[in-house]
Amino acid sequence: MREQGNKSNISTISELYVISNNNQWREYALCQDKPYELYFPQKRKNKTKYTNRNYYEAQELCLHCPVKFECLAFAVSNKLSFGTFCLPATERKKIKITTDLKSFIKKVIQRRDIMETKFNPDGSLLNKRCVQCHRKTKHFYFDAGGWSALRNQCVDCAIEIQQNKKSYHRRYSESNPKFDEWGVLISKICTKCKKRHKTDQYAKRVAGIGGRTSWCRKCVAFHTKQWEIKNKK
Repeated sequence: MREQGNKSNISTISELYVISNNNQWREYALCQDKPYELYFPQKRKNKTKYTNRNYYEAQELCLHCPVKFECLAFAVSNKLSFGTFCLPATERKKIKITTDLKSFIKKVIQRRDIMETKFNPDGSLLNKRCVQCHRKTKHFYFDAGGWSALRNQCVDCAIEIQQNKKSYHRRYSESNPKFDEWGVLISKICTKCKKRHKTDQYAKRVAGIGGRTSWCRKCVAFHTKQWEIKNKK
């Protein structure tokens, strides 16, 4: 494969617009010798041609591509709502013309890793964390524009959202919650002190992950006291 000569000064979509639309960058893309279907997943007769691991590895290859920014800028500037162009289509929707691509991709990968996607030896999904309920499961709908060609919400959450029983949201949390077989929270990491605590160390909060607050009781008490001292008249 040829090495790319002059690398563009990566910043935003607007600065890359001319470069990305002259198509010269395509000859340096790592995916040019890969099967088309890996980057444009399709489902026929309830089956896909490749496994979830195949799609995941193809998307991972994009992150090491020398022209990933040009590819991403091409997709966004031309409003392509399908296929993998550096990032899956669902992730590209959040990019604006002034978005700093380097920092954006870094954040996207951090959010992807929070889902802790794991595969079986045959390449099918073993489990991953739902971004809605934060429980680990293997049940996810097919999504051509998602990581591993799967949705980020589990089947249960997707159904509840469709039936208007639950509002749609994506909460990528570093709390890394653990649930028992009945879906009850066992423990999670406090987003303030970064330590793992059992459920009883968190106050109840309906909207919180596992029905508990993000900060543990000690952090809440300490910082509440600090706030009162600071704002005491």
